[in-house]
Amino acid sequence: MKKNPFRILNIDPAGYDNESLKKKYLELIKQYPPEKRPERFEEIRTAYSTIRNARSPYEVLSLAPVDMTGNSGILSKEELKNNLEEKLGIKKAKANLKKNMLLKKLEEITNDTRN
Repeated sequence: MKKNPFRILNIDPAGYDNESLKKKYLELIKQYPPEKRPERFEEIRTAYSTIRNARSPYEVLSLAPVDMTGNSGILSKEELKNNLEEKLGIKKAKANLKKNMLLKKLEEITNDTRN
């Protein structure tokens, strides 16, 4: 079974940035140096590089299996999607697009009724 890199590093998949990721990584490699715990060090290093190399929010989502039951602070798939969309401004862009489409339609309707 593939291990969740976010669990290995103990970070929230929806609420991290590069700075907090790097800080947590450095903290863990100090705690588990390669001389004393090489298997744990390698696991931490691999998890960090996996998250760091994720190219898109959707790739990040694929790295973190989501608990669909919503138990114990783990975000549901919908909550995780909403958090990512909010961070990236996708929700606002979708809302603006819908608003513009409605305004255009309303303008077309008013022009038709005037003619």
